[in-house]
Amino acid sequence: MGEDGPVEWAPNLAPREVGVLPWSPDPGELTQVGPLVWLPRRMVLIHGPDSKLDPVEYPIYAFDAHLEIANRQYQIRRLDVGRVDDSDPPITSESLRVLVRQIRPFIIGTVNRFARQSGGEFPVYIPRGEDALRLAHQGPTKEALKAISTVYSMAEAAGERPTRHVTENFGLTRPTAGRWVMKAREAGFLWPSEGPD
Repeated sequence: MGEDGPVEWAPNLAPREVGVLPWSPDPGELTQVGPLVWLPRRMVLIHGPDSKLDPVEYPIYAFDAHLEIANRQYQIRRLDVGRVDDSDPPITSESLRVLVRQIRPFIIGTVNRFARQSGGEFPVYIPRGEDALRLAHQGPTKEALKAISTVYSMAEAAGERPTRHVTENFGLTRPTAGRWVMKAREAGFLWPSEGPD
């Protein structure tokens, strides 16, 4: 029984691409994960056998991971896993532990398209490449701190190390990223920390 009544679910292991689908009675239902970022409260992350992912780095099993935000972070509420064919290794408790760790990068890579800002009305813009480097070279301006807080909030929601994502996205050193994250908090662009950065 789900919060909204019975959840009818049958694993579908037909060939599929990696994808994310809203999973709630109201697909527009968003949850605020930071002062500037709203994300879908529930979603299903799908990985099928025909996805274009490196099988050495990513899972070889097909899976559907039902995710829901709790305490500003996506939690796996249900995980349906299947072998694509008989040549796949058996599903064991160890392979499931590895799979759960491998799901986190999928989350950060896919929530970007659903993220919203300004009360959930507008898509989030995350500067990348030259735009991110331009912001970093300007110093901790209001624009840069807002961008950093967006990257930080989304990484935190995905269960990743948020300051590491700030360093990678903006080309900052770890100490500089930490100082800028602190400045973003002081400016009200981030909520108080609830865990490790």
